[in-house]
Amino acid sequence: MASRVDNIKEYNEDKRNTLKSKIENLKVQLALGKMDTKSKYQENKKNIRDAINDFDARIETDYDLVTDEFAQEWLEDSIEFEEELNALDYQFQKEGEEMQAEFEANKQKLQNKVAAFKAKVKEKGQEAKHNWEETKSETEKEVAEPGKYPYVTY
Repeated sequence: MASRVDNIKEYNEDKRNTLKSKIENLKVQLALGKMDTKSKYQENKKNIRDAINDFDARIETDYDLVTDEFAQEWLEDSIEFEEELNALDYQFQKEGEEMQAEFEANKQKLQNKVAAFKAKVKEKGQEAKHNWEETKSETEKEVAEPGKYPYVTY
């Protein structure tokens, strides 16, 4: 997306940088939203596992009320629930690793941009200082010539 923004020639560099910054901010907000979702998922997963364990305990205590067929079906269903939770865990883990890698890459890009910007500012500052010294020196030489500027007192 950032490369597409760079191709918008109608915008000056400041506008392009602002737009890219907003895009990066949206990416960060998305990552934070996913983290919040994962946190809520972890809470729900715990609740589901607690409910499964509670139901298992009830079956064991009230076993005489439950048929063998029902107990077998429940065992199969509870295994299926666990498999689905494990699959979701794996998916979240994989997405988390991918998000972390993307975050680190974007962070490194941003750090590189900041370093390049600082170097550019330092270079421009040195250039401005050099130009100032040069201009000052030339001005002092010009003013120092007697009679060249009658309005300047020596």
